Amino acid sequence: MALQELMEVLGGLGVTVIFKSDHERLALGEEPWTLVFSGPGLGEDSFIRVDGASLRECMEFALGELGQIEGIGSLPSHLNSENIFGKEI
Repeated sequence: MALQELMEVLGGLGVTVIFKSDHERLALGEEPWTLVFSGPGLGEDSFIRVDGASLRECMEFALGELGQIEGIGSLPSHLNSENIFGKEI
């Protein structure tokens, strides 16, 4: 499973990954997903948080932000949105 592999790679880089779906925001028609990257791999006192309409949207944004952080480098090319979540329809 590519999502598990991605999370293991990020963990190996010192990045903690937390994602959730909020039932209250979903019921209100708001963006229910939250994704947070934190940990020493992001640098001291740094984190990435994004709320979105889908986990895919959150992950794409967060991975883009992660790519801007010095020391993280690029992730293996097969760990991309299409391989993690499938093709968009």
